Parts: sequence; C-alpha cells; structure tokens
Amino acid sequence: MEEIGMKSSDWNSIFNYHDGKLIWKIKCSNSQNIGDIAGSERCTSKGYKSWQFQYKGKQWNASRVIYEMFNGPLSIEQTVDHKDRDSLNTRIENLRVATCREQQQNRGIGLNNTSGYKGVCFDKQSGKWSAKIKIDRKTKHIGYFSEIKDAALAYNRKALELFGEFAYINEIKQDANEVA
Repeated sequence: MEEIGMKSSDWNSIFNYHDGKLIWKIKCSNSQNIGDIAGSERCTSKGYKSWQFQYKGKQWNASRVIYEMFNGPLSIEQTVDHKDRDSLNTRIENLRVATCREQQQNRGIGLNNTSGYKGVCFDKQSGKWSAKIKIDRKTKHIGYFSEIKDAALAYNRKALELFGEFAYINEIKQDANEVA
C-alpha cells in the first residue's frame, strides 16, 4: 500500500488542530505566523470547494491532513469523505476514509435534475415516476411509481441497501397541505 505525503507525527509537529482548523506551530514563510490558521478556501473549475494550504512547495488538502493527524497515513487509493457532504467542514468527527467509488455513491443531485430527487425522473411513456440507481457504471431500474415521493423513497431504500453509510438519501419534501 503506497502512502503519499507525510506521517501523522510530522503533521502533528507542524500543526495544532482546533475545531476543524489547522493552526501553524512553526513559521515557514514571511506571510505566515505561528498561531495563524493554515490555508484558505479554494474552488475548482467544477465548483468543488475545499480548504487547502501550501507547505514545502506543495498544495495540501486540509481534510486529508487532519484525518492523517488523528488516524495515520492514507494510501494513494484512499480519499477523505465529509459525512455531511460539506467539503469545508473539516472537523475530525465529520471525516471518514472513502474510496473514489464510495465518494461517487455519496454524490448529491445532478445539476440537470428536474424532479428534485436523486434517482427520480418522469417517464413520459408510462406517465409515471421512474426510480433508477447507478452501480458499477450501470443504471439499474428500481420501478415506476404514481407518486414522486414513492419513487424517491424507493431510491432511498435501494441506495441504503447497496451503498450503506455512503448512500445519498433524498430528503422527502412535505406538501403545503400535508401536516408534518
């Protein structure tokens, strides 16, 4: 298992951890002081936000470093996932190891989604709501439903069955005339 980066003991000699932030223990540039919060929010061209910092000429993801400080080095194949799906929430209790596949299972609703629920679309031919899920790059049909909520619930059940703790679960919306 090939490791990347540094040992957790190295990170612990460079940073203190406080409430999801890395605090510099050492001075390594003129623009940074001991006690400063390390890094800043960065955004990729695809809109993914993360907290990153630079150290010894390399860009580092704070989530990975924080996870390694508490749990030891990760392999190249391992990534750090945010349980609440907020990539800027780098509190240790919100971080867990995930494979790239598990990260994909935890993805939210796509930008082109029109139903408001992951895995749910309207099928014009049947006149019903269709629930589908992707596994191993293949789309698996779950069923047709008269009510959109039933399709969303069917997706949720199948996602939990297949993906467990990494499943993205649709939040079922209440109608205005329904009593919660």
